[in-house]
Amino acid sequence: MTRARALKHIIRARAAKTGERYTTARRHVLKDFEQRTASSARPRSTTAPATTVAGSSKGGVSDAKVLEKTGHGLDHWFDVLDRFGAVEKGHTATARHLHEAHHVDGWYAQGITVAYERARGVRALNQRYDGEYEVSVSKAIAADTTDLIKAFTEVRRRRRWVEGVDARLVNALSAALDSPASKGFVVRADGLARYRYK
Repeated sequence: MTRARALKHIIRARAAKTGERYTTARRHVLKDFEQRTASSARPRSTTAPATTVAGSSKGGVSDAKVLEKTGHGLDHWFDVLDRFGAVEKGHTATARHLHEAHHVDGWYAQGITVAYERARGVRALNQRYDGEYEVSVSKAIAADTTDLIKAFTEVRRRRRWVEGVDARLVNALSAALDSPASKGFVVRADGLARYRYK
């Protein structure tokens, strides 16, 4: 059931991205999955290292950090998860397996699972386990918190601040900031502010 649900999310995400019908997207996703499964079942060459996402998985856990925290690199954990059947069992069961059976800290169990899913092609960059996409961005700006909040919330200031920025991004930001569902900014005592919107 978990695998079927995850597969449906992946198919729907592809259909939304490409504009294909569900059945066409399903055919492509299953074909890609079969090819990856077949290639991962082949014996590994002793001359070439196994493909991992060690340094290239933006936002993912690095091979060096996994080695430091668990005593094993990503190649080791990917082999463990291949034997476990992680692709079929889904994200939650995979992370739980690492945590409970191999005593990997919960945060690193999640990170290894995401890196594994990316390497095996069942999760794209910035894709959540449910098939939706999410991006988080941080930017440090040399300005007072109050001035930044005004730059976001006052329409005239915002127009000056976003000159030259992609119009689609500006429209999305404006719609979120001006929405009646907006909860506004929360400013902490240390001056850091947070703003959440849909």
